[in-house]
Amino acid sequence: MQMVLALILFLVILIALVYYLFILVRRTLRLVWPTASSKKRRIMTLILTVLLIAPIFDFTNPWLIVILHIAAFALLCDLFYMLTKKWHTERLRKLHHSNVLPIFLTIVTLIYGYYNMHHVIQTNYTVETTKPIRDEGYKIAFISDLHMGLTLDRAALTEAVHRVNRAKPDIVVLGGDLVDERTTQAEMETAFDVLGKLQSTYGTYYVYGNHDESKYLKESERNYTKAELDQAITKNNIRILDDTTAKITDDFTLIGRKDISLAPRQDLSALLTDVKDTNFLFVADHQPVDVDENKSLNIDLLMSGHTHGGQIWPGGLLIKLMGTVSYGYRSYDHLQQIVSSGIAGWGYPIRTEKHAEYVIVDVKRK
Repeated sequence: MQMVLALILFLVILIALVYYLFILVRRTLRLVWPTASSKKRRIMTLILTVLLIAPIFDFTNPWLIVILHIAAFALLCDLFYMLTKKWHTERLRKLHHSNVLPIFLTIVTLIYGYYNMHHVIQTNYTVETTKPIRDEGYKIAFISDLHMGLTLDRAALTEAVHRVNRAKPDIVVLGGDLVDERTTQAEMETAFDVLGKLQSTYGTYYVYGNHDESKYLKESERNYTKAELDQAITKNNIRILDDTTAKITDDFTLIGRKDISLAPRQDLSALLTDVKDTNFLFVADHQPVDVDENKSLNIDLLMSGHTHGGQIWPGGLLIKLMGTVSYGYRSYDHLQQIVSSGIAGWGYPIRTEKHAEYVIVDVKRK
């Protein structure tokens, strides 16, 4: 039933978008082609609308983002134009009807989004615990959502790895979706070859995301097999945690979860059977889910990626409306949660919401 409602909503939005684009094109043609007959303008409006809308049916085509931004800015301009109607001049009317402003705002926004996607920053958090961990605490590096092949190439990823190494982490966790359906086998192998250069005291650990295994493609269409992916990861001294517990030290335990999209997965309680309650318990789970379960089992830190911080507005707002943390730090009594926006993004090389990042977390004793 939910799928049917979602499909109906999608079709309503799509029809509204097509009709609104038709209005915008017709309005502009009336301004720039005033000598044409109504019939000619109507035919040309229809042709231009079809040309504008046709590419967006390939949802991986960046043109979809361009059209959606133009439509959104045009809608805002229309609203402003209606509210200020009594102060209009002929020059303002022509500016509005030309749709130059929505196009200009779209260009500026997408230039910013391109820069934001390619400008990777380090985000720092401090997590305090009452657990009896060692005096110097622990430093965790967390990298997720690379989606290799979209933005970062070998050189850019190598630079990010060097920056992480300079932070001198005790442990590195790769939080899933480092590769996806559009990553070639060569790009996949490059990604893990570079990530294998990450340096830390206790090693690098990997949890799968929903895209790593290319589950959204038929097996015959995938660029690499699960076995080839696992081999590329493990041969670079990266340990895969798939509903697996890793004892890092006598007072620090890492639990790597199978992604919820790859269910069934074990109950978290089953993974804690042989773990001491006094250990600092760190759960790495690609998607920020099962918060209540983590709280009930006295997990200290839950880290995830997946959301990309919304990536393109209003994505983050929609995620929040669904009741999920889209980005940042939250505290729930004993449990502390961190959701990273990821070091790159999915689908489009654009970020108009949160920045691209890797995360450094200092775990300290209170």
